[in-house]
Amino acid sequence: MQKLSDSEINAKLEEYSNWNYNGKDIWKEYKFNNYLDSIEFVQKIGLKAETIDHHPRMIVDYKKVIIEIHTHTVNGITKLDFKLAGMIEAVLHKI
Repeated sequence: MQKLSDSEINAKLEEYSNWNYNGKDIWKEYKFNNYLDSIEFVQKIGLKAETIDHHPRMIVDYKKVIIEIHTHTVNGITKLDFKLAGMIEAVLHKI
């Protein structure tokens, strides 16, 4: 798996609404109406992430979920991270 350059990451982020890059992770904050909706979202992401054996950091803060993704084996961002981000966006649209 090849690590993407900062310019490749920034170009790819243009395809993903409200995703950000902090120099280590691509990340996004999601807001929900209540805690249980947040938990449901996290559970669904976990199931999807398991199918590609790529697991994001997920922070639940009541009605907010922050997702952070990077590939540990290359210590950076890869195409797999963007694949997972796309899967997460698909989960959101099904809730």
